Amino acid sequence: MASTIDCFKNIKLVIDAKHQWESVMDALPQLICLVDDDGAIIRSNKTIERWGLGSVTDINGRDLHEIIHHDCGVENCELKKNIVNFLTKLQNNEASSFDYYGAKLKQILRFNAHEGTKSKFQEGYSFVVISDITQEKKSQSILSNHNKVLEEKLEERTSDLKTINSALENEINQHELKALALKESEERYTKLVENTLTGMYIADQEKIIFCNNRFAEIFDYSKEKLCQLEVGDIFPSRYETSKGDGKRWSDGQNSVEEVISGIKNDGSILWLNRYVASFKTADKEMLMGSITDITTEKHTRDSLRWSERELKMLSQKLLEVQESERKRIALELHDSVGQSINAIKLQIENRLMKERNEWSSNAVDMLNDTIEKLGETVDDVRRISMNLRPSMLDDLGLLATIRWFVREYQLLMPNILVSMKIKISEELISDSLKLTIFRVIQESLNNVAKHAKATNIQIDLDAETSCVELNISDDGEGFDVRLKALGEGFGLRSMRERVKLAKGEFSINSSRAKGTHIQAIWLQLSENVNDETIEKKLDKQTESRIV
Repeated sequence: MASTIDCFKNIKLVIDAKHQWESVMDALPQLICLVDDDGAIIRSNKTIERWGLGSVTDINGRDLHEIIHHDCGVENCELKKNIVNFLTKLQNNEASSFDYYGAKLKQILRFNAHEGTKSKFQEGYSFVVISDITQEKKSQSILSNHNKVLEEKLEERTSDLKTINSALENEINQHELKALALKESEERYTKLVENTLTGMYIADQEKIIFCNNRFAEIFDYSKEKLCQLEVGDIFPSRYETSKGDGKRWSDGQNSVEEVISGIKNDGSILWLNRYVASFKTADKEMLMGSITDITTEKHTRDSLRWSERELKMLSQKLLEVQESERKRIALELHDSVGQSINAIKLQIENRLMKERNEWSSNAVDMLNDTIEKLGETVDDVRRISMNLRPSMLDDLGLLATIRWFVREYQLLMPNILVSMKIKISEELISDSLKLTIFRVIQESLNNVAKHAKATNIQIDLDAETSCVELNISDDGEGFDVRLKALGEGFGLRSMRERVKLAKGEFSINSSRAKGTHIQAIWLQLSENVNDETIEKKLDKQTESRIV
């Protein structure tokens, strides 16, 4: 009687162990199918339900092509040929795998097949592992030189089960078939997990109770040492238990995917993409995690961000040097060249006044013409100097400089009417921003004169409590913004760069025969300002734009 009770206890242990393995397999993200020699599905894990391909209980006896390519209708279907080919190779003891894009799933799938262990008790079988490698393919296109060699070897943890099987075989011959079937099932699932492409571990509460070779390789520990550690020892940024972190495991979630840092054996920091799922055994809840090392990819992204910051600083320095050089040249033209030409003009005028009667009328006319040309040259030098760097920007401020520039522009372009609406106080604008605003207006109006064939220009400069907003519109020919963006001219690039370096947002919208609209927004120094202020301003303007 006691022996019978012990047998049933042992049988329960075997069944519980089988359920545990099936729970682990159902938690895996790959689709795992057990197929017979004809390619018909014998068993599948629950990934088939998560992918929306059917129910675990309804797919037995159906072939892989029917499940993956439902309602195909193509006589020479490529997927069907590939499945038949790789199952044929498997039966000939040849390794086989292929990749396929599933249009229904919108995923890139990798098919791998492994021949199962054959015995006198059952027909031959194979197990097929179908992995979603969409993200892997995308990563390979971005970092093609960082193909990760992911190898997984999961050590068999079946010593207790083998002991139980041995005891059962010795005590009850009638359970020999079930024990052998369980052993073969364990071998199949062990091989399957060993061939996954990620590091894997299982945690009971905070303690790591299992990891595969790839997991140990990533952290540079032995598997034995890792099974003596807690999860917090290698993932210090996220302390976790089987119940889960409340912030990450709320609303009934039983899995989470995240980017997390880890610590190697030598103390160096790793960056990992981790997928963690909870699963239940007979008497407790545990966590199973899979990780991929993305340290190199993250360092590459950080390096790119650093390079962008350096380029931004270089652009800012170049603009500062450009403005400084413009100011120097403007002063040289005004103080040296302009004064010298003006002195020559005065000397000729004085000489002409004193000796007019001694010269012929032709000589007097020629000198008068020369005096007139010198006067025009002085005016040109003064105009060029002001365009390079208006001194009144420093002396009288932005608003006076804008009005002066518009007056000068109207004299040169009498066929273009420029209207202004300025609602801003001078003291609200910093000196550096004044120069940026003036250069954007200057470049915009010069572009209109060169290219737009416009008759009207509207300039609006407005300052609220949160930001400064500049809008410049014209009724010219316009252009296709999308085509222009491919070969953006120096003027547009210069405006965009100036605005961004002044911590502003720049946008340009235009279309053929409907004019052009330029907008720039800068935040003020108010403590109440946030990024939403700019976004709301841009959203308002977007409603009336033509893209």
